[in-house]
Amino acid sequence: DADVDDLELRALDRIGSESRRLESLVTQLLLLERIDAAADDLVPMDLEPLVREYLGDLADLGTPRVITWDLRPEIIRGNADQWRQVLANVAQNLQRHTPEGSPVAVRLAGDAHQVELVIDDSGPGIPADQRAVALERFGRPDSSRSRSTGGFGLGMSVIAAVIARHHGSLELAESPAGGLRLRIVIPR
Repeated sequence: DADVDDLELRALDRIGSESRRLESLVTQLLLLERIDAAADDLVPMDLEPLVREYLGDLADLGTPRVITWDLRPEIIRGNADQWRQVLANVAQNLQRHTPEGSPVAVRLAGDAHQVELVIDDSGPGIPADQRAVALERFGRPDSSRSRSTGGFGLGMSVIAAVIARHHGSLELAESPAGGLRLRIVIPR
């Protein structure tokens, strides 16, 4: 519209972007609520195809990453939709917080008692004294992981909630690649 000046256009753009951010926040909070309130709907499922599908996108989409795979078919009792959310959040974090072209190593292996998913990246990582904050709802470990990257501090808390729902454990540590190691252990 010719009568709308530049300031009004910028204001409308800002209102639109903030509306989308608010919608995303509400969606993530509702997801956390559904995870917290979910019935025990865990069924046998193979985690390997989901890991390959969701993290495989990192090699192809947007700003690609170099992925090293060490995956085996691993059956767990799980909720596939919740695992899709976990892996989508992991992929999103890798896209936001690691440099383009950086290596990512993904390992999925298990024994008679548990299945372990380990993801190592070569990004900036999270300092040891701030890792617990990253797992809290609305937690932001430091200024480099801020709202300017598009998140609300809910991604890791969604991952933690799903892992807890699956009676597993989640560990954030320093990666041998120099970045963050995300280690998820799920009982058989």
